[in-house]
Amino acid sequence: MVAMTGEQGLARRTTRLENDVEAIYDLLTDVRTALDVHTARLDAIDTTLDSHTATLDAHTATLDAHTATLDAHTARFDTIDTTLAEVLRRLPDPS
Repeated sequence: MVAMTGEQGLARRTTRLENDVEAIYDLLTDVRTALDVHTARLDAIDTTLDSHTATLDAHTATLDAHTATLDAHTARFDTIDTTLAEVLRRLPDPS
């Protein structure tokens, strides 16, 4: 009778371990599924960020062009200001 009890205990333990292994595989499958979903989502976010980067780069180029134009206007107005000051200096005093 002792041998049977030992074999039954071993059989129960083996069954329990097999169930535990199966449960672990189920958990790993769930984790893998979640990881796949997260990976796909991160890939989509990465694509969106790449698009935003391209848009911001284009805006930066446009702003750089506007800055250059404004700098040219500033230089032109400085020249006009200098010329106007010289014209005003040469005018006779109104008094």
